[in-house]
Amino acid sequence: PVLAEQAAARAAARSEWRRVAELLGLALEASPRESRDRLALALAEARVRGGEYAAGLESLKSISTDAGSRQALRAITLRGLAHQRLGELEEARRLLEEALGDSLTAGSADPVALAEGRAVLGRVRLAQGDVQGARGLCPNVDAAPDGVAGVPLLEVGGLAAYTIGDLEQAAGFFKEAARRAREAGDAEHLARAAGCLGLVAQAQGDLGRAAVHYEEAWRLAEARGDISVVFEGLPVEADDAVADGEAGVVEPELMERAVH
Repeated sequence: PVLAEQAAARAAARSEWRRVAELLGLALEASPRESRDRLALALAEARVRGGEYAAGLESLKSISTDAGSRQALRAITLRGLAHQRLGELEEARRLLEEALGDSLTAGSADPVALAEGRAVLGRVRLAQGDVQGARGLCPNVDAAPDGVAGVPLLEVGGLAAYTIGDLEQAAGFFKEAARRAREAGDAEHLARAAGCLGLVAQAQGDLGRAAVHYEEAWRLAEARGDISVVFEGLPVEADDAVADGEAGVVEPELMERAVH
């Protein structure tokens, strides 16, 4: 089980989520009882991140989400994320709002799990057009938890500000997210923050700066083997604008990659 877990960690660093799920499945079969919940949760996450949403939801059925359980909020967040990706926004919102509103469930979670849960809820609210609801989860940069744990919420705050046209505030959120991700060596979140900074610069008419941000985003994402991280959670119209190379910001080669 240890060797399989180590191999899964290396595959995760390359965003090879199907391989991660395969390896964690092997580790889970041979693991001692005390490791099963942890591995089952990791397996569910790999399946959800790899686009196998139904399989991820099935994996999550074996994990306790009783209030007070340390893994409860993380498991519910993954369920919410899977439902979001399936377009089942009402179910995702119900799950997340109930969990985050439960003092026992939220109180027993670590700060990273709590921030991730709020960030997924924020993305769901944005997808539903509830911009103010999303902004309420992170109204300003200082409202995000310290360190890299706060990066997902900074992304939500920035996307909400971008959606209503407050480009200066959006840039502030994304710059802080990029700073923290860079300091932590978190290439995935740095790629996303760079892509978002490109969108803001493009909307401000600074095409040269936008191109620099886009190029950094693609370089980081391709190094991980997963260019989808650049667009994850962006408003549809923003995603389309980048993919279409609106205003000639994106190099033709990068436009081709974005479309395909």
